[in-house]
Amino acid sequence: MMDEVQRKGMGIQFNTLDIKPSDPFVLAGDVWLRCRAGELDPNRFGDSDTDIGMAPIRYALLHDFAALNGFEVLGNDDWGKLIRKPETAIIPDDLILLDQIATLTIHVDTHLDTLRTLFRHERNTLWTFHVFGPDDEIELQNVNVLLPVSAVYEDVFFENSDEAQ
Repeated sequence: MMDEVQRKGMGIQFNTLDIKPSDPFVLAGDVWLRCRAGELDPNRFGDSDTDIGMAPIRYALLHDFAALNGFEVLGNDDWGKLIRKPETAIIPDDLILLDQIATLTIHVDTHLDTLRTLFRHERNTLWTFHVFGPDDEIELQNVNVLLPVSAVYEDVFFENSDEAQ
């Protein structure tokens, strides 16, 4: 989040805490679909000068998808198989799924139930959770995560009302 001081310091002219359709901010789902349709150049989007193109757009799209399902991740979290795939490894089935996710995230007001159903259906094929300890990394596969989720990095736990995993 950016407050007024940060916005002024960066020369941002719109309220980042109350983004409107007329503001110069584009949803990841919209950027994904428009780049795939050839309407936008993916090299205009990215996280930095060296991380541009469809990969960071895909990353932002999947972050939005997770956040809209109550699973908020940090900007640098690397938690999904599809998020880590190199562009050259993306297959047509991946593109179909990503297009579906993009469409749902930009129409979340009218398709929230469908978006959440897709998230629950795909969670074990899309998401691989990595738990980082002080000296190692553990990959958790086929984690049965039910919403809502609570995650803590230090003493890692996933909490699901009565069914703690």
